[in-house]
Order: sequence, then C-alpha cells, then structure tokens
Amino acid sequence: MSGIMGMLLGVSGASLTVTRGSYAEIGKLSTYYCGYDASVGLYVNFGSIAPVPALFNGATVKAVYSYGFAPNEALAYTMIFSGNQAAGFVTGLTINGTSVDGSVGAPSFDATNNETTFSLFATVAGPTLFGLSDGLTSSVSLS
Repeated sequence: MSGIMGMLLGVSGASLTVTRGSYAEIGKLSTYYCGYDASVGLYVNFGSIAPVPALFNGATVKAVYSYGFAPNEALAYTMIFSGNQAAGFVTGLTINGTSVDGSVGAPSFDATNNETTFSLFATVAGPTLFGLSDGLTSSVSLS
C-alpha cells in the first residue's frame, strides 16, 4: 500500500463501506444482528460490503455486525475473517468515525468453514453504530 491512502490506513488497516442489513433470532432470549454478514455461522446473509472482496491483512472480511438483545442494541460487535487467524489479528473497530470502546476477545476458529470470529465487547452497551434502519451506509475501519 502506498501514497496518501497507505498513510491514512497504515500497513494493516482496512477501510470498508457497510450497508446495514439485519436479522433477528426470536426465541426465549431473542438476539438482534445489525450490519453485514456473509459468513456461514448464522446461516443467514444480510447487508453488504464494499469493496468486493473486502480484505484485511490479506484475509477476506466475511462479517462485521453488532448484536444485542433488543432491536438496534449493541452489546458487542463481531468480525469474521477467512482462514485461521491468531489473537491480535484485529485490535480495533471504528464505525462512522466512532471507535468502539472495548476489548477484542480471543479468536474462535471454525475449521469446517475455515473462518475465524472475533468479538469486540463494548464497554457500554448502546445503540448500534450501524444506524437505526436497514439500507444505511457506514464507513468502517479495522485495525
């Protein structure tokens, strides 16, 4: 990476555009997802991402979404990447200029689907940074 974009993003940064979609698992403890997901984990694709393919540190970004137990609530943010990624692979998430304040948990590798999930647990739960309705576009940076 070179030029101004390289200086802005750093060697390992990624700047993406996510168009919000959503999915709800309704049950005894309902869970609401907002953002983008094309991973195998939820069995439901929602939202979209650009550029295609969306890459971070050489891995394909398969999902970036928030989840909570009420519509548009964000208790945590999930990031899913292709391949087996080590702890420290992703350390931060910024959406529309707001850095998600919290800590990234240990990676979880799904060997069957060859993808690694990271969750960033928000220090304070609040409304999702992906906006309050489907179709909204967000600028997303991974670090």
